[in-house]
Amino acid sequence: MAILAKGIFSDINEINLEQMQTCFDMRLRSYQPGERILSFEEPTSDVGVLLSGTAVVMRVQENGVQTLMEYLGPGDVFGAVFFTYAVSPGSYSVYCKEAARIQFFDFRHVFTPCAKACKCHSRLIENFLLMLSRKTTVLSERLEILSRRSIRDKLKGYFHIMSVKCGSDHFELPFSLSTLAEYLCTDRSAMMRELKKLREEGIVEVNRHMVRILSLEELSD
Repeated sequence: MAILAKGIFSDINEINLEQMQTCFDMRLRSYQPGERILSFEEPTSDVGVLLSGTAVVMRVQENGVQTLMEYLGPGDVFGAVFFTYAVSPGSYSVYCKEAARIQFFDFRHVFTPCAKACKCHSRLIENFLLMLSRKTTVLSERLEILSRRSIRDKLKGYFHIMSVKCGSDHFELPFSLSTLAEYLCTDRSAMMRELKKLREEGIVEVNRHMVRILSLEELSD
């Protein structure tokens, strides 16, 4: 039996899960860093759920400039269906960042209940809607951060959100500082200079992936 993404299949027993594998055309795939996982150039009903590793959704503009649109971690869901109304959906692709295992399934079956209208399918729909809610929240948080004008304010906003989400003044960044710069749509060198200032002012301490908030009041300004 394939390993299943428990986020979307939570509270569905093993017997029903086995039966749903064929119905949903579930496929487990592995990817290596830098490998392209999915392109939205062609319409597809495939949806992927990241089981392990990390990935990024990138947009490549006509002039070749790449923009990180979304960072994906374990439990996150992605697919062309989320870009149906994008102006140029073909310019978006998903790339593996760290060795990843991904479970694909046919999205069309999610909202097409079987003839028996079984409880497990109803539970699946509920789980999927919860995942969409989480995805919307994450994207809203990033929009709030990117709406800030300066690199300093973007860093402060990001650290404040992470501190609140983790419920602690100590937390680990989910990605490298280079990826953080991409996530904030800033130049890495400029971002590092602002991080140095925040450290010198006694607002944060950053040691590779580890962050410690020294003055939460300064971050929430």
